[in-house]
Amino acid sequence: GAFVGATNGLYGVVAKHLTAFENHRTEQAHADALVTKTFAFQFVNSYAPLFYIAFVKANDSQLFSSLD
Repeated sequence: GAFVGATNGLYGVVAKHLTAFENHRTEQAHADALVTKTFAFQFVNSYAPLFYIAFVKANDSQLFSSLD
């Protein structure tokens, strides 16, 4: 919850700086690049915990039992 929100906010600032360094020809290209970066990061950042719980955490007892 809180970690995801904090990292989304932090990356918003980082994405603005990264996009500013890319030297886009138009404001629209600049805005498109910023939206793409922000969407991609927020998607991964928001859904990674769900994939972790569904695929790793759900099977960790099987993983650790196979190591014995």
